[in-house]
Amino acid sequence: MTLIDTLLGALLFRSETFDTLRERSDVFLRGFLALLIVGLIVGFGMGLERVAEELTPPPTRERVIATALDSFRASYQGPSEIRPMIESYVTEITSMIYEIVVLPPRAGEVARPISSILTLIGTTLAVPFSWAWSGWLLFAGLLFHLTSRWLGGRAGIAQMLGLTALAAAPKLLLVLSSGLNILQTLVGIPLGFLVPLIGLVVAIWSAVIYVKATSMAQGFSWLRALGAIALGYVVLIGVLFVLVILFGLLVSLVVVPIAGAVQ
Repeated sequence: MTLIDTLLGALLFRSETFDTLRERSDVFLRGFLALLIVGLIVGFGMGLERVAEELTPPPTRERVIATALDSFRASYQGPSEIRPMIESYVTEITSMIYEIVVLPPRAGEVARPISSILTLIGTTLAVPFSWAWSGWLLFAGLLFHLTSRWLGGRAGIAQMLGLTALAAAPKLLLVLSSGLNILQTLVGIPLGFLVPLIGLVVAIWSAVIYVKATSMAQGFSWLRALGAIALGYVVLIGVLFVLVILFGLLVSLVVVPIAGAVQ
């Protein structure tokens, strides 16, 4: 079974895909490779999105200042006699910010292509190894594996992590979001309103696959898989609550007395 077959089977909730992967000796490696490939594809799309922003010529200083003044005039409700003075401040501050934004390589025509290439490479490689991508998925897999064992789960850690990594498969749709943002940036077509909708579809799809993967890995029902995941969040919230209390005690017992002694 190829990685493409694995990703497609995960997207279609095919039980045989999860069964086959669970019985492989390299189940964690296969799951991680699927996670990595999807991350690189999505990262490439996000990199192109950032490149499009960098290559798009910035608006003129006059246009930026005019937009800032229009926004100020629409919201200002203070005394009319000080309005001209505040408008002058808005103009000066906006002009200074504009100068910072268009500093090289943003303003350097020679350096801009080099910067864009580095941005594309850096974003592509950074996304799959970020906390929001693989970091949280691995952490959550370990946490939910523990709570699944409490509820009678039978999977090994490699099986749990390998199967739940397939929950990243729907994130391939995020490439579509990047494409819509690129069109909006380059052409001006207002398509950005579709991005949150795509994100919602991806979140729900990924969550259902995660529950399916947990159920197949641990060998129990969808309901018990949901219970294990819910229990994991309860444990996480409980640990965070305890840490907050301990931090508060540390501040009150150590930091406050030291600060008082210094004064």
